[in-house]
Amino acid sequence: MHNANQLTALQRNPNVEYVEPVPMRYPMGLSDAQLVPSMNNALYGLVTTKAVDAQARGATGAGIKVGVADTGLDYGHPDIAPVYAGGIDTVSSGANDPWWNNDPNESHGTHVAGTIAAHNDSQGVLGVAYSVQLYHARVLGPNGGSSADVMEGVRWLVVTSGC
Repeated sequence: MHNANQLTALQRNPNVEYVEPVPMRYPMGLSDAQLVPSMNNALYGLVTTKAVDAQARGATGAGIKVGVADTGLDYGHPDIAPVYAGGIDTVSSGANDPWWNNDPNESHGTHVAGTIAAHNDSQGVLGVAYSVQLYHARVLGPNGGSSADVMEGVRWLVVTSGC
């Protein structure tokens, strides 16, 4: 809000508990350099969850297998490819590949996988446990997935990958 009179009126209004500034947000060039986690950028979750403290102690997820059951995965993404260990598609008939097929309705699986395991490569973002082995089950497509699809994917993650 840019009008000082309106701001003062809101602050004095007995029906208004709290007024705070609305900061501007701008897109970040994540491919320019790897961001340093801070409270002021997209990596604040690494700070608030103390992941940066664990990473500083040398905990990177090396030797750990992680399974994600979600929408499709862009396993060719430079932050995911180094840790991708395999996957399955339980939603598509006959397909056994969790590829997201560049469908914007299937970006959540890649987002979750990146949050967990984005590669420590001096570019873009840094995952919570960037040295894990990542297994992925595509259990949801653009139109969702059945409980059977989800359970089949979770079963595969447990049996095949040992997650």
